[in-house]
Amino acid sequence: GEEIGDMMVKHPRVSGVLFTGSSAARALIQDSVARFNKKELPLLDPSAYYPKKGIALESGGKNAIIVMPDANEDRALEDVADSAFAFQGQLCSACSRLILVNPDTVEGRRRYERFVERLKERIESFSIGSPEDPKNQIGPLIDEEARRKVVAYMELAEGIGTVLARGEKPPHGGGYFVSPLLVGNISPDSKIAREEIFGPVLSVFRVKTLDKALALANRTRFALTGGIHTRN
Repeated sequence: GEEIGDMMVKHPRVSGVLFTGSSAARALIQDSVARFNKKELPLLDPSAYYPKKGIALESGGKNAIIVMPDANEDRALEDVADSAFAFQGQLCSACSRLILVNPDTVEGRRRYERFVERLKERIESFSIGSPEDPKNQIGPLIDEEARRKVVAYMELAEGIGTVLARGEKPPHGGGYFVSPLLVGNISPDSKIAREEIFGPVLSVFRVKTLDKALALANRTRFALTGGIHTRN
């Protein structure tokens, strides 16, 4: 499969490559296309083919949603929950870091605690089971390897941070199910905060200003999606 893929990328009749997958595969494709584009290739048919290949490559994310003090709390809560836990977090564009901007005041701390408590209630209300049953919001991961990987990240998160919320226990009888996890008190430089987990694990951070929130959001090697909730 890898050799066939390489042949397709290199073939002169292929004018563009669209790819979603691993960072390692993306790097190989990018290098191959770059080498191809440096060559002076004759046009087989100038009316039909381009001498240079175009690329659009997507290979992962560690995406953040920033919630400002003036945000619509209901709307922000809905968006964070949907982005972090839809498809069990198995999306390159999923939110895996929640950054709440609140000043270090009584009202700021109260606002932070209220948002986390409401998110906790949402996570604990999720029903886990087969997606064939419309009552379930959380289905299985893609396979056993994915389940082991996500569970390992969850265990690491529990060891280095504070578990703020966990969903209901997975159903018995098999399946690659895991319970959604919300974790706080995580170092911005930890694996949980910087590596793509591809599962229902959300880290929450509290900062005092927008500048600090932006710095934290950019503190990762990934760059894919991001969001900010504010009325300003």
